[in-house]
Amino acid sequence: MMFKTLKKLISRWKLSKKGLYNGKPRRKLKTNGTANVFKSSLIIKSSFYLGFIIAMAYLNDCSTINSKKSWTDFLVYLGLLSTFIISLEINFKSLVKDNQKAILILLIIALQISLHKYIYIFIEARDFNSSYLFLCSPFVLAPIVLTLLLDRKVGFYAAIFCSLISSFVIDSSINQPIFVTGLVSGFIASIIANRIRSRYQLLKLGLLMGVVILILGSIFQTIVFPWWDINNWQQDSSHTFSLILCALINGVLTSMIVTPLLPILEQYFETTSVLGWLELSDLKHPLLKRLQLEASGTFQHSMLVATLSEAAAESIGANAMLCRTASYFHDIGKLEKPEYFVENQSADMVNPHDSLTPSMSALIIIAHVKDGIDLGVKYKLKPSIIEIIEQHHGSSLVRFFYHKALEQQKKIKQDIENGLASELDLPEVNEHNFCYPNRKPQSQEAAIIMIADSVESASRSIKKPTQKNLRSLIDEIVSEKINDKQFNECDLSFPQLEKIKTALHKTLSSILHHRIKYPSKKNCRFSKKN
Repeated sequence: MMFKTLKKLISRWKLSKKGLYNGKPRRKLKTNGTANVFKSSLIIKSSFYLGFIIAMAYLNDCSTINSKKSWTDFLVYLGLLSTFIISLEINFKSLVKDNQKAILILLIIALQISLHKYIYIFIEARDFNSSYLFLCSPFVLAPIVLTLLLDRKVGFYAAIFCSLISSFVIDSSINQPIFVTGLVSGFIASIIANRIRSRYQLLKLGLLMGVVILILGSIFQTIVFPWWDINNWQQDSSHTFSLILCALINGVLTSMIVTPLLPILEQYFETTSVLGWLELSDLKHPLLKRLQLEASGTFQHSMLVATLSEAAAESIGANAMLCRTASYFHDIGKLEKPEYFVENQSADMVNPHDSLTPSMSALIIIAHVKDGIDLGVKYKLKPSIIEIIEQHHGSSLVRFFYHKALEQQKKIKQDIENGLASELDLPEVNEHNFCYPNRKPQSQEAAIIMIADSVESASRSIKKPTQKNLRSLIDEIVSEKINDKQFNECDLSFPQLEKIKTALHKTLSSILHHRIKYPSKKNCRFSKKN
C-alpha cells in the first residue's frame, strides 16, 4: 500500500514538472446512495402508485358506498386508475425507470384533477351556473407542464387520463363536454407547447387555450351566447362578457401558474424544460465567454456541432435543445490547454505536440474530458450536460497519435536492425493507453453529439466538400463508431442512425456549400470610366 502511494506521488511529481498536473484534486459529481435508492426502488414507486390511487379514490368520494351501483362505479373507476398505472409503465418504460419522473407525472396529473374537483365544489356550493364550472376548469395544466418538462407524448398521455378521471370525479350534467374538451384542448396544448421557445409564447398559448375552451363550450352548448340562441335575445350582455372574460382568465392563469412552477419542478425532479435549456444556452454564460476569448477555434467548432446535433436530434425525435446546449459545453475541458488542440493553432504557431512523445500528446488530448467534467461541476452545469461531456468520446481511440506512435516504433525497429539504435530505445505501444477511459454514450443525445463532433472535425480536412464526399465521410464515421461498439449502451436503432446521417449530410452540405468565385478588379470588363 505504501509502495503504491509512493509510486503515485512520484508519477504526479513527474507530470507536474512537465506542466501536466497542477496538484489540485479532481471535482466529481456527488452521488448520494440514498438518492440512488430512491430513484430506482420498486417499493418506493409502488408506494407512490398506491398513494395516487387512494388520493384519486378520495376525490371521487368512494368512501361512501351504499348501493350496488356505487360498487359498480367504484370498480370501473378502480379499473381506470389501474389502466393509467399499467399504461404508464408499458408506454414510458425507459422514462419511469427513474422514480423521480414517475412521481412527477403522478404529481402533476393529481394536481390538475384536484384543482378540477375543488373548483367544482366551490361553484356547486355557491349555486353558480354550470357554464362557470366548464370555463374555470384547468383542462391544459398537466399537458403543458409535462410536455415542457418531459415529452409531447407524455403531454398527450396526461390529456387522455386527466379527461377520463376528471369526468368520473366530477358529478355534473356536463361530464361528457368536460371529457371531450379536456381531450381536444389537451392535445392542442401539447402540440403547441412542444414548439414554445419563450415565456411570452407560453402566455400566448394560455390565451389561445382560453379561446379554444370558449369555442368548444359553445359547440357543446354548455355556454350559450344570446346571439346564438334565437329564444334568448334578451339575455344580459354583461353575462356574455363575464363568460368570455372567465375563459380568457382561465387560460392566462394557467400560463401564470406554469411559469413559476417550471423552475421549482426542474430543481426537485432533476429535469429541464425547453425554456430552461434556452436559458442555459445563453452565450453570455461565463464558460462560453471564456471559450470565445481563450479558445476561439473550439468555440466555433462547438457552435457547428450544436447546429449539426440539433438537426440530427430533431430527425429522430430526441431532445434537440439538450443536444444544442450540451454541444456548446462538450469541449470546455480544452480551456485548460487550448494551444494543444489543432482548431486553436494558427498557421505561424509552433505545434507544441512536436516536442512531445505520441503517448504524452494522447494523454493531454484525453485529459480534456476530465478537465471538462471538472469545470462542469465547478460551474454547476446540469448533470445531463456533464454526462454528455464525459461520454462524447466514449472509449474511442485517439487514432492520430496512436498511428504516430506505431510509425515511430516501426522507424526505431529499422534503426535497431541497421545498428543505429538499441533495444532500450524501442517504445512500448499499448492501444489501451491511447483510448479514452470513459463510459460509452448512455443516451441518444450523447451518441448524436459523438457523431456530430467527429463529423464536424473530419469535414475540415475535405478540400472539395461535394455532396458525395460528405456522405461518404459521414457513413465512414458512423460505421467506425458501430464497429467500435460505441452505441451498444444507448437506445439507438439502425433506422434512426440512417435518419441521423441524412440530417447531418443535409445540414453539413448547407454549411459547406459551394460559393461563387467573384472576378477580381483586374478582370472586370468595364472600367470605372465606363
